[in-house]
Parts: sequence; C-alpha cells; structure tokens
Amino acid sequence: MIISNYDSLRVKWINIYVLKGRCFWDAEEKQDLSWSWRNLIRLRPNFRNHFCTKVGNGANTFMWYDDWHHLGAFSYILSPREIASAGFRISDKVKDVIVDNSWFWPPEWLTLIPQLNDFQLPVIDPMAADKVLWRKRDGQEVEFDIHQVWIDLSNCGQKVPWVHLVWFKQCIHRLSFILWLAIQERLMTQDRMRFWDKNKNLKCTLCNMQPDSHSHLFFECPYWFLVWKVVKDKVGIRSNSHGWKELIEEL
Repeated sequence: MIISNYDSLRVKWINIYVLKGRCFWDAEEKQDLSWSWRNLIRLRPNFRNHFCTKVGNGANTFMWYDDWHHLGAFSYILSPREIASAGFRISDKVKDVIVDNSWFWPPEWLTLIPQLNDFQLPVIDPMAADKVLWRKRDGQEVEFDIHQVWIDLSNCGQKVPWVHLVWFKQCIHRLSFILWLAIQERLMTQDRMRFWDKNKNLKCTLCNMQPDSHSHLFFECPYWFLVWKVVKDKVGIRSNSHGWKELIEEL
C-alpha cells in the first residue's frame, strides 16, 4: 500500500511523517524509527526487483527510484548528487521531468548515458492513475497478489509425501499445526524438556513408566496403544504399524 500510495489515512501519515515526501526505496534507516519500520527497510533488497510501475498520468511514480522503465530505476546509474546538480529534485515524479512533451535532459547526461537519446516517452494519460505491478520470477508483470508474492519470495523445498495429511480444504488450522509439529517431532515432550532441567524426574502421566516422547506417545505407551486400537476400530483404519514414522508413511 505504501509503494502504490494507497488512499488511506495510514499511508498518508507514513508519507508525511516518516517518508516526508521521499520515495520508499530512498528512505533511510534511522534509529528514531520503529523496530518494524527499520526491519522493513532492511528487507527491501529481497523484494525491490519485484515491484514495477505502469505509468498512467505520471503523478505518483517517482522518476528516479521507481522501476517504471524496462531499463530499470534511474537511481541505479545516477547518484542523488548528480540528480540535484542537474537541477532536479529527488522527489520528482515522472510528469515533472516531461516538458513540452519531451524529456528535459541535461546535455552532460546524454554523454554519460547514451541510451537517453533513444529513451521513449511514456504514454501519459491524464485520466489514468499510475499502477504498481508485481514482477514474477519469470519476468511477467501482474497485479499484486499475496499468493503470488509468497510463491516468488519463499524458498519452497521439495513437497513432502504427508502434505495432504496435514493441509487440506476442510482442515482446522490449529489442529493441522499441532499435527505438523508432531510429524516434525517438535512437540514439547518430556524427553525434550529434560535438556533444560536434568534434575527433574519426568515420567509419562498416563503410564508412569518413562518420560514421554513422540515414539512413546505414538504408541509405545500402553494407555495410548489401547486408545489408538479403539480409534482404529471405530473409524475403520486398517494399519498394523506400531511406530509413529511408519504410521505417517502408511497414511
């Protein structure tokens, strides 16, 4: 919402009091900013190249820092000092640099950046707002969608064989998360708690024979073994697996 200059009170407050008219990509990390804002600034390199802008009226697209041209953002090749020395402002928008339907380039820039001689003007439509798009991994530019963002930014590993056992359309997320922890053997069982306090004499509260663990709970504990046997009979699960990992592989 910040990058697209979304019309909300929160975004307006950020633009006035945090960014102070500057582009989000140009914002500095200052100690007086909140912890969340400082971390957001640090994360910019992770998603910077995924944001691009389709110019409409050019009123909200930052000329030097937004990625609105296929050559990329101007800030990659021009320093703030060079921009200011040429008489421009860091906060200039695309429409501010177009004079009489042509670019207002300093002569020395044409020598420094020969590509500017062939730099085409964007099609300015006074009735159309600038639009922020998301650039996918394959370079395709699409409307911003949080699902697509997750796909492009996440490091997806190989799909595990038990994925549909945990996540499905009718799943209860809280229970699915607990099952996911159990499959990963990350539940807070007593054998894990002993590492924090070795003096405690922890034992399974159901059989009082040994500290519980994932293998003990599923289903070495005599009590849980009987419970599991009853559940299998009631729901019609035909399984002879006695170990937790073997059961997951079978299901």
